[in-house]
Amino acid sequence: MKKWIAVSFVALSAVLTITACSKEKEVPSASQGTESAKPEAKKNISVSIYDRGNIPQGEGSVDKNRWTEWLNSKAPANVSFIPIPRNESVSKLNVLFASGSAPDLIFDFDSNYRNQLFTQKQLMPLDELIDKYSVEYKKRLQENPLLKTATTFDDGKIYAFGRLQNTTPGGALVIRTDWLKKLGLQAPKTPEEMLNVAKAFASQDPDGNGKQDTYGFALSSWNGAVIDHMFGSAMTFQDKIPFQIQSDIWTHDWERAKSATEFKKKMFESGVVDKDFLTDKDGNKAKQDFLSGKLGMAYLLVDPKAFETFWKNNPQAELDIISYPTTAYGQYGPLWNNPVQAVGVINESAKNPEAIMKYVDFTLKQETSNTMVYGTEGQHYKVENGCPKPTLTEENKNQVGSYTKDYVMLYNQNFEDPKCKPAVITDANLQKKYEDWLAADYKTYKTVNPALPVIHPENMPALPKDLATSSSSALSAIWDIWQKSIVSGASYTVDAAFEESKAYWDKSNGQKIDSWYKDYYAKNKSRILNVDQLNTFRK
Repeated sequence: MKKWIAVSFVALSAVLTITACSKEKEVPSASQGTESAKPEAKKNISVSIYDRGNIPQGEGSVDKNRWTEWLNSKAPANVSFIPIPRNESVSKLNVLFASGSAPDLIFDFDSNYRNQLFTQKQLMPLDELIDKYSVEYKKRLQENPLLKTATTFDDGKIYAFGRLQNTTPGGALVIRTDWLKKLGLQAPKTPEEMLNVAKAFASQDPDGNGKQDTYGFALSSWNGAVIDHMFGSAMTFQDKIPFQIQSDIWTHDWERAKSATEFKKKMFESGVVDKDFLTDKDGNKAKQDFLSGKLGMAYLLVDPKAFETFWKNNPQAELDIISYPTTAYGQYGPLWNNPVQAVGVINESAKNPEAIMKYVDFTLKQETSNTMVYGTEGQHYKVENGCPKPTLTEENKNQVGSYTKDYVMLYNQNFEDPKCKPAVITDANLQKKYEDWLAADYKTYKTVNPALPVIHPENMPALPKDLATSSSSALSAIWDIWQKSIVSGASYTVDAAFEESKAYWDKSNGQKIDSWYKDYYAKNKSRILNVDQLNTFRK
């Protein structure tokens, strides 16, 4: 079998202590049960699997189909797959834990939930299992020491399995260069220039249709996050992280969020953005404005379908990626995908940990990964020039790809040989344009960091449960306070929002939260993947 996927994997977070009423669990000795020459019978384990509601008709269910049968025929354990609704994973897993029927091996992307399981002592430490029974995963851990850093918890033990991902930006700030040329403007390099360009785009009919129906920018979703990141703030619609590391001290930085909000208010009051942006919570309205040619600057996620739609709708357009304008806080860029992503943990109550460890190794093997990603050679793909080429019949499309990768969540993402990467856009010219765009995206932002204290939001230290609840509630309320100040004119200023936000934080255990982070960082900085370490993973 040809090698197409590099399978270096990271250890993910999972810690467990045993309840007072149970005996301390011992990892079985490798020498136990070896007296007989007969092959050891497979042991039973249960493994969670995301149910995304995308199983094609006729293919069975997410827990019983051709691929679960293939896995069970090859795996070193008898596997029962437990469906977990993708968008309700936490609530479903909570029900299963409460009933004592949670899966032995749990795959989930939610780092906050993993932290919760850790503090509740619901997870099993992995160090001894990896040392005694792993080959594949242990090798990957040895080859990537930062993976151990990323998956080691406060007691110094590993509690999770993880994967490596190619480190690339999640998107880019793009601008309609044809509009710039028509209006005699240059790409902005400062916030003031950005506002002036946005004003021209919104008022000088850059699309030439004789109507004032274009916007200069947008403030909803990821577009608003561009402004937050420009001013060095990670207090965004999604992450709500008001912290930075300054002079090697973990600091709650209020000024950056205030500066970002002041600039958003200027944009709003200048009429360069959609006045109803607060109702566009998922950013779909702004996205459609951009795709239909009505938005001059926007944050474009790495999304081949959207890219293709834009060029089909605007074939004469000129579109370029630009750096984020530099502010008084420096220059920043977009978030990058997490290079060391934790995705799996072992339930503390699991009865066959050795079998689970061997199953994890099995999912890392080349044959397993290739089969779940590409299908069966000769039926679902053929090999051309050393690369797998899918056989794109309707039947094959239903059988592979739409849901199968979730069975090997630990395989390293996007490590294929570049020459083997499949086209994602049917039109060859647009595919080439898209590949060039991705290259430009990487080149533009490869030397600037995102505005984060850590390498990725998933790597934030885990607050104790009581403080985590207070923090989440308070930061959501404070985000709404900042948003209110943007749209309220002189009746509610950013200065007023600043004072109200600080007061709200203080009454919500804010000082305790700030002190906890400050002390934790001082004691554990060597185990925290700070944002500067992103360069370790960049090409």
